[in-house]
This record gives sequence, structure tokens and C-alpha cells, in this order.
Amino acid sequence: VFAGPLQVWQLSAAPVLDKVLNPQRVDMYSLDRAEVVMVFASIAPSALSGSALPIAVMIDSPFNDPLVSRAAVAALLDAGIGVGVVREVSAERQPSTIVAADPEVADALALLLNGVLGTISTIDWTSPVEGIDASITLGNDFVDDLRNK
Repeated sequence: VFAGPLQVWQLSAAPVLDKVLNPQRVDMYSLDRAEVVMVFASIAPSALSGSALPIAVMIDSPFNDPLVSRAAVAALLDAGIGVGVVREVSAERQPSTIVAADPEVADALALLLNGVLGTISTIDWTSPVEGIDASITLGNDFVDDLRNK
């Protein structure tokens, strides 16, 4: 901690005011699921457990923008895809989002995402990670669509 750079992330929280969800009106807050998954998949992926989702992926983002990473996590969670690892990487940006996995998983992910992460290209994953079914490297198409909304 003392030898290197340190980043801080304040999780956003909203009070639960719904009388059905919080009938006794106690101090209760809800967190943004995508944000929580993004933060913990970035700093402590081994701390994530208990996902009932059938596929878990690793997201690599060459954009160094937490808003882009959070949007990708939200899109994947909405599609029923678990996120186990999120990394900001130094890599050449590509026009399309690249899904690296075995062909069956890559095809299933492409169908589930159906353009949500922009144009998708699939490749064989040569360096799989235990517990992770695919690697997704975000592309410019996704980021351009996100920023133009």
C-alpha cells in the first residue's frame, strides 16, 4: 500500500424507500449490482462467488474508463452472463469486441449478446483461465455506441 499507487472507488448507494421492500423504514441502501461486480472483479476476483449464471467471462478493456467497464458488466449481467474478472489492459484498440473461447461457448455468447457489445468477432482462446469460460476484449464499436447514447 505504501510503495505504490492507490485508487479509491466510492460505491454508489440509494436509500430503499419502498414500503414493501423496507416496511419498517430502517436505514437500508441498495447498491448498483453492475458497479459492485465491476469493482470486486477488478480488485479481488477470487472474492466473487455464488453466481448462479451458467457462463462466467473475463472482460479486458483497453479504454481505461470505468464507465465503459461498468456498462459492459451491466450488459453481460442483463444477458445472464456472469463476470468473474475485469481488467483495464494496455492493448491495441480493435473496432469489434473480441470473444475468445472454444467455438461452442463463443457462438453461445454471440447469440446471447446480439449486438449489445457492438460488433463481435470470435477467436479460439489459447490461454484459458480456470473458472472462466471466455475472455471478452471490448471494441471501439461498443464504446462509440455507448458514448453516442
